[in-house]
Amino acid sequence: MRRRDKHDRQEDSVDPGLWAPVALVLSVALLGVSASVMVLRHEATRPVVGDMVVFRPGTDDRGPWRVNATAWRVDASGQATQACTLSSSVMATGGGSLVVEARLPGEAIRYRVHWAGSRTDSGDRDCGAAADLLMNRIDVRKLATAAGGFGMKTSGFHAAGFIPMGAAMP
Repeated sequence: MRRRDKHDRQEDSVDPGLWAPVALVLSVALLGVSASVMVLRHEATRPVVGDMVVFRPGTDDRGPWRVNATAWRVDASGQATQACTLSSSVMATGGGSLVVEARLPGEAIRYRVHWAGSRTDSGDRDCGAAADLLMNRIDVRKLATAAGGFGMKTSGFHAAGFIPMGAAMP
């Protein structure tokens, strides 16, 4: 049987200077994974063609997510003609839906949407009961949030939702 001496014990131990680079690599990898998850979540909330935001009639609860969004009416040739307002509280009171029909090319992310329902505003900037509109991405997302977030909601503080393309209606 061989006796272990001081020299043998030193060879078995790990140099503490090796842990710093390992910890750095693990930290960078964790940061990369976290950033990737955040980007994917952000992309998952971006409206795509076919998505629908539903405002169920009589669901305006005067909650904290009341928003106004500006849209532009579109004529038959696809040109923006006049601005109108989409008020989430008015839309939720009367009911209706926004359907994303197209994402338009260009630097600014804009969408052509179709509104069908009751009024969109109580003033003279009402878009009407049915309208083809141009909207920016932020305003589409604001209205989806005001309608109850992404995904169909049947309870909670808002009873409306954002329906991804291909999802079954309740």
